Amino acid sequence: MIAVALGAQAARANRAPRWRVLGALATMSAPSVRSDSTLSDDFGIDLDDVNRVIDSAEVLIIRLETVGNRVLVDFRSDAENQPFISRVPRVNSIEERVRAIKEMRPAFPYPEKLMSFAWPRRVSVIAGSGVWDRVRGRMEGIGGRGAGDSAGRVLAELIDEERREVVAAVRGGEEMRTIWERE
Repeated sequence: MIAVALGAQAARANRAPRWRVLGALATMSAPSVRSDSTLSDDFGIDLDDVNRVIDSAEVLIIRLETVGNRVLVDFRSDAENQPFISRVPRVNSIEERVRAIKEMRPAFPYPEKLMSFAWPRRVSVIAGSGVWDRVRGRMEGIGGRGAGDSAGRVLAELIDEERREVVAAVRGGEEMRTIWERE
């Protein structure tokens, strides 16, 4: 998991932050793979760690390895704004991501904490593992059924995107190269 925090002054002033990685929380860049009892043998990921991140994040980035996009989940809400979930493009820096979040969610200040985890398996596995249900449940708990439906829509989009990526890889689509070609 990766967690970053922004200085309190920048958050209060609602200005562009300077981010720093929190030492205790930035111990790994992906869910840990272990062989002890906390490991889910089916998924190869410590699901307890992932669930703790989902439960505590203000803003969450899920870095899916099998698709080009990331998933942005912003659990912040108020009377006019529901929690937000969307597929977003990859960025080059945390500062770029924070600016993009501010542009998408101008009613909210810069996030004070941004958490992230990598999902090294297929999109269908994130659904089958219960991780996506955890995201959806938290969104529904904060914003009602509509917020949960948004999470379901994004999952369907991700599954379609992954399917297109696999087909492109097999057929040698754009930016893909086949290893074996028919003669």
